[in-house]
Amino acid sequence: MVTLDTYLDTMPGYLDDHAYAAVDFPDLWAPLNDAAHRDGTLADDLDVGEIMNTYMVQVRRGAC
Repeated sequence: MVTLDTYLDTMPGYLDDHAYAAVDFPDLWAPLNDAAHRDGTLADDLDVGEIMNTYMVQVRRGAC
């Protein structure tokens, strides 16, 4: 799970790194995944990118 604290701690660096650049979802999932694993809030066998890609497919199909 990505906690609010993990998200808030990750976003400033993400925004600085990608200021004025085109980005796609994986550009956000990777730093959130790394931060959540580092914080111990995401189990080692889980990956934010895999979870969110599954979710995004469902959203695009109108399932959510």
